[in-house]
Amino acid sequence: MRSHFLSCTFLAIAGVACEDLAHVSQFAIPEPIAPYEGLCNECPADAGALRSAPCPSDNDEPTTGGTGKTYVFAWRSVSIGADATTLADPNYDVGLDEDCSTRPNGLPAWCLPVVVQQGLIPSPSWSPLPLGIDNSLAQRVMGPIIAFGGGGDVDGALSQTFEDGQYGELVVVQDWNGEPNDNDVTATFLGSPGTVSPPAWDGSDVWIPNAPLSSYTAFKSYVVGGVLVADTRSIIEDDSNISLEGTNGQPLVFTLAGRFMVRVATISTTSMTMILSGRWNLDDALGQAPTLTQFFASSFGLSLVEQRVLGEGLPTLLAAAADMPLGESDTPGVQCGAISFAVKAEAVSAHIQGGP
Repeated sequence: MRSHFLSCTFLAIAGVACEDLAHVSQFAIPEPIAPYEGLCNECPADAGALRSAPCPSDNDEPTTGGTGKTYVFAWRSVSIGADATTLADPNYDVGLDEDCSTRPNGLPAWCLPVVVQQGLIPSPSWSPLPLGIDNSLAQRVMGPIIAFGGGGDVDGALSQTFEDGQYGELVVVQDWNGEPNDNDVTATFLGSPGTVSPPAWDGSDVWIPNAPLSSYTAFKSYVVGGVLVADTRSIIEDDSNISLEGTNGQPLVFTLAGRFMVRVATISTTSMTMILSGRWNLDDALGQAPTLTQFFASSFGLSLVEQRVLGEGLPTLLAAAADMPLGESDTPGVQCGAISFAVKAEAVSAHIQGGP
């Protein structure tokens, strides 16, 4: 089924502020619960300190029979850490490890980097992010573009459509007991064209879903230590059309295909801070370079000359950012075919028209 929650995915392309970093320790790997097999303990024990999702709690009895309640959250803002001065910060947390490697030399661990000829917007040198976090889109694409654009607030431009209730991303958590630990919940991700009336962001807002809640996939998830973990990698490709606006109000539509999506969020009954991580197919990214150029040119107010430079340089930046294979395992000697990305989203409680 085609999902409509990926604006968050693409929003990684919108890069930006990272002053509001969550605590990395919240997502650190605890001792695995044997024989639990899942995202939290897929890397070897000797792989080192890697940022990943926590395992389910071993002191929680799963809720069964629908004893929990349903909670709806609407995204209010989005950001990724594209500020080069923060990428080396040990508290940098926008993303998860995807290749069981700290990449000590910064180079991709599971595939070969794409060799490109440096253009007018040069790609930065490969360097590792803290705790093995993989977010090449922020590090090797957004950072250079934001610098080229004079440091414009692309993140703010993207978040404004959420703030105004003109476009929405919704998260529905069902059968949750509302407590820090619940090993048996479901998480569903919906898109929305906006709110019924201008949003107040006080928990009363009603959002219009793109389709009935029942038509979306409900992913088996869990909450541990106040952290929601939703492993949505079972959907190999998530395609979505994303409508965004530049600073001049010019509407643009992007299409993104993400692979191996994982969502980890600190959560309460009234709010959540979500980190969404995945991979963007390099061929898809290159095919949309002209559209992305228009968006960035609009957001930064670039001249025609600057727009031409960006248009010529963006494909090179994207290719040089590829750091992951398209498959689930390493591919020695093969060029990387995907770009790792991550998004941070702040969301608050809300309602869905005709639903919870």
